Amino acid sequence: MNPWLLVAAIGIGTVVLRGSFLALLGPGSIPPALQRALRFVPAAVFPAIALPAVLLIDDAYAITFANYRIYAAIVAALVGYRTKSLALTMVAGLTTLWTLTALL
Repeated sequence: MNPWLLVAAIGIGTVVLRGSFLALLGPGSIPPALQRALRFVPAAVFPAIALPAVLLIDDAYAITFANYRIYAAIVAALVGYRTKSLALTMVAGLTTLWTLTALL
């Protein structure tokens, strides 16, 4: 199959799925229960995206003391929990990762 045809088909499918959701509910008519449930989507999706980046090295799980990304993720999680600041969380995590990589 032509790659551009595949990209176009996926794009059209995405628009149809999202458009059908909006068309069925109408503008501004999302039920309160659904609004409350949708608030938890980012918290549920983020670990699915972030954990493989932390735990996988060369397509294999690396849950060892030598995996500095684990330490950086722990530091970032603690800083994020305490400060509620995305910028400080990123700085703390990256600084920890870069420092451990440079020193060890």
